Amino acid sequence: MNETTRHHRHAGPYTLPSGMSIPEGQDLPLYLLVAHWALVQGRPVTVRDISEAFHIINRRASDIMLYLRRLPDSVLTCRSVRVYPDGALRRSAVLVTSVSGLPAPDAPQKNNTPQRPPARKSTAIRDLRSWMVSRR
Repeated sequence: MNETTRHHRHAGPYTLPSGMSIPEGQDLPLYLLVAHWALVQGRPVTVRDISEAFHIINRRASDIMLYLRRLPDSVLTCRSVRVYPDGALRRSAVLVTSVSGLPAPDAPQKNNTPQRPPARKSTAIRDLRSWMVSRR
């Protein structure tokens, strides 16, 4: 397994996912490594995905994901999406489409996360709402 544990500034150690390497002489910050990894994944990545891939705590992975969302388009292009893994609760995820001038993958991969259908409101709830609004 080609994992490398790295220390970066004051943030603590992290481990590169297997198959990912950094060119010699480059000391990229963790957020750029995560962005490159997410681009290669070709799917929305969650806090849990980042945490497990880089062996960091969830709080740090959440901070990195928030930082990625707020970067200007000149550095990184991404969008926030909601995913429903295994039909469970909705999770926030980020889909990275380009990083520092790197083009997006040629053929975008199909998103395998199921989309939850919109909830149907029963007539009783609609009737109750209209009755409450009419009493203003």
